[in-house]
Amino acid sequence: MKTILILGNSKKFISVIKKNYREATIHVVGWRNLANQPIVKFHYSEIFLVGFDFDAIAESYKHCYQKNVLDVIEFLENVTCDKTIIKYVNTLISTKKTFSRYAYVKAALADELFKCFKNVYELQCPTIMHGDKVNIRGSRLTVVIAMILVKAKFINTIQLEVISTNFNVLWKRREYCYGVEGRFLSIVRPQIIDKFLRVALG
Repeated sequence: MKTILILGNSKKFISVIKKNYREATIHVVGWRNLANQPIVKFHYSEIFLVGFDFDAIAESYKHCYQKNVLDVIEFLENVTCDKTIIKYVNTLISTKKTFSRYAYVKAALADELFKCFKNVYELQCPTIMHGDKVNIRGSRLTVVIAMILVKAKFINTIQLEVISTNFNVLWKRREYCYGVEGRFLSIVRPQIIDKFLRVALG
């Protein structure tokens, strides 16, 4: 029987994974407190990375990078072996430079996974829609702005049902680093401003 670990608290992806792996033993570990998790030398068959600490965007860049890259890599080193398959839900990476902390850190984690582990697969995921509603984390204002951008076709989208139905065939093996360059990432900003910078400037 497969043993699967999900890193992150994304309810939509946890639901999709459980639906597609009904016979597996599945454990879920929250994303934000990886550094405080007890060290358990257990090697999982597959590990899904479906989290992100959005609150860290509004803190120092060093803290944001630590929580969303370094802590993740360190944790994975204790729960993987050469045969472990790592599957990472990433955002769309379409530029070599970005002003967005979120976009940069997501790309940076993909690069570190590629460097540190053998069997890494990725799902580049645009903004997820659940019917006619945008499925993102954020304040009510963030959601409203996201809907405006979706309707104006500034943001690519995918339906959650499409992901669920095609979940096992959407993954692509990581074969290179993105090498995305970050611009002005040391400037602290709330999530909504980071989202705007990503859409407006890359």
